[in-house]
Amino acid sequence: MRATSPDISVILATYNGQEQFARCARSLLWAADEGVEVVIADDGSSHERTFQIIETFKRDAHFPVLHAWQEDIGFRLARSRNNAVQHARGSFLLFLDHDILVPRTFFRTIRRTIRPGWFVGGRRVKLDEALTREILEGTRDPRSLFTIRFALEARRKRLRGWRYLFPLRDRGPGSTPQPFRGMSGFCIGAWRRDFDTVDGFDDRYRGYGVEDWDFMARLNNAGVHAGYLPRAATMMHLWHKETPHDLEGPGYQMLKEVEGTDIVRSRIGMSALVQEAAAQGATP
Repeated sequence: MRATSPDISVILATYNGQEQFARCARSLLWAADEGVEVVIADDGSSHERTFQIIETFKRDAHFPVLHAWQEDIGFRLARSRNNAVQHARGSFLLFLDHDILVPRTFFRTIRRTIRPGWFVGGRRVKLDEALTREILEGTRDPRSLFTIRFALEARRKRLRGWRYLFPLRDRGPGSTPQPFRGMSGFCIGAWRRDFDTVDGFDDRYRGYGVEDWDFMARLNNAGVHAGYLPRAATMMHLWHKETPHDLEGPGYQMLKEVEGTDIVRSRIGMSALVQEAAAQGATP
């Protein structure tokens, strides 16, 4: 039995998440142990089904599940994650999206992999629309996705990321530092002390994308290296229509001002949110 204080805080991002969110929560129930807590970073959900899923998740979980909600005034993922971290107690923060399924050995693998002075990015297999429909309709057990049989199926179908289900060259913490631009915000893991050093995510980023790369760029600027989680932690990404990145948008322009510089701390980060809460007389 682990101590009551968790070592891993999962910061699970959602916004009006419904059936994909429900499947993600079930996979966390399957994988998590007493050393894990989940803090739901809710960017202003209002859909009744979302709240039903959260209540069911809390009821069924054998670990703490907290719900950190903020007002819906547009896409504010950076702020939503910072808001959730205010409630987190773990020494290691794992940021996940609600359309991800994790394997049963996920957290054990993370504990074996992480090293001081490193942050990690995850790898995923992108399920196609038909496979995702089977999962959501309940005609396929999500646990079957984490088997050798499915790895062969994914290779045959050439699902994006299928190679991550087979032996990989070591690119994890302690090996050669990896470029963060190969990583994505669907799964980022960082020590809480490093998160505090860079002052979390930058709330200047509004709209889809780039806030994750800004966070990782500032970790690099602080001397924290990037490494990948190994094959045993490969996740499944449920299909959905993807929003294209605006490569000329303001987010990428802000990223250019940070990447490869000595900028470490957010312009409007976690500390600004804490100060705002204090001014309003609120406590996390």
